[in-house]
Amino acid sequence: SFRLAGAADLAVMRAITERACAVWLPVLGYAPGRWSLTISRIAGGKVLLACDGEMAVGLVEAEPGAVRDLVYSLAVDPGDAERGIGRALLAEAERRAAAIAGGAPAEPGAAGFTIVEMEKPLSATSPDPR
Repeated sequence: SFRLAGAADLAVMRAITERACAVWLPVLGYAPGRWSLTISRIAGGKVLLACDGEMAVGLVEAEPGAVRDLVYSLAVDPGDAERGIGRALLAEAERRAAAIAGGAPAEPGAAGFTIVEMEKPLSATSPDPR
């Protein structure tokens, strides 16, 4: 299930992002940039949580824009990886953005989307998150 994050979720959100970043450190060779989980973004309804029961297992931080939406961060707890949570979070964020805009979601690469190349390619095998 999905729900908007509240101020009480800040600690668990930081824990999820730190664990998610730690998994990729050996692959990237550096720590990903510090994510800006802020009370103002949470209060503004810009952080969506994926929950397994009552427990948050992932998050997406997105901001609707006039032309396109911007995803600031996406993180899934490594213990819950490979369950489609990240994909589901992005789909739900897109669905909510489309509902606000009054239209159907666009296809990636269509007008309104910007595709950004990764700074450094990942190795052929990603680390085992478990």
